[in-house]
Amino acid sequence: MNISIWDHKNNRFGTRTEIKNLNSFRFARQALVQEMIRQTALIEDGGKVIQETLLFDPATQRTAPMRSKEEAHDYRYFPEPDLVPLIISDQWKQEVVDSLPEMPRARRERFGEQYGLPEDAAALLTAERAHADYFEETVQNGAAPKRASNWMLTELFRELNERKIEIDELAIEPNQLAQLISLVDDGSINAGVGKEVMSQMADTGTNPSVIVEEKGLVQISDSGELEEIVGRIM
Repeated sequence: MNISIWDHKNNRFGTRTEIKNLNSFRFARQALVQEMIRQTALIEDGGKVIQETLLFDPATQRTAPMRSKEEAHDYRYFPEPDLVPLIISDQWKQEVVDSLPEMPRARRERFGEQYGLPEDAAALLTAERAHADYFEETVQNGAAPKRASNWMLTELFRELNERKIEIDELAIEPNQLAQLISLVDDGSINAGVGKEVMSQMADTGTNPSVIVEEKGLVQISDSGELEEIVGRIM
């Protein structure tokens, strides 16, 4: 494995070193990082990198000289005559960057800024792409972001854990969760009933309004109507 540091002043790579006898990808990565740090510190202190072969000691996390190599031909590397130079344009690189999906960290930060979610909630919702997609679709269907977050992180995730399924296997669609949250928020049912309705939704995939109507679960909040019912009972 050959390593050299880019010389920004002279616009070229500096003197390279070679690390040998690495027996795992983990050690190769550790050796690469350590040699980058060593060469950078040496250059910044005004020293010069010596062209040599190094060994890496995983116990000390340090590289040590094995033997020196005076000239480039000692490394036995040379241009491949059958391969033309590969030039990557800035435009192509930008097109590749633009084609990438939103990364988890960027999405987590956006959830905090756009939806006002606490950092821990945003982190949990964006830990898996399917969860983040489900949350955003629930919000797009009218649920308040913080309410959608609370229901997902408590009741919906509980259903997933108890059933040992992934979110794409759940019978509850995002628009149905949004409907359930709306029923609780407008007082049609209370939170306790909402939890029961969610379990039935997970069993059958039925819309929450249908379950509430069929089971007679509508909550009466009008005091006048309640007084009339009490009067009839008395």
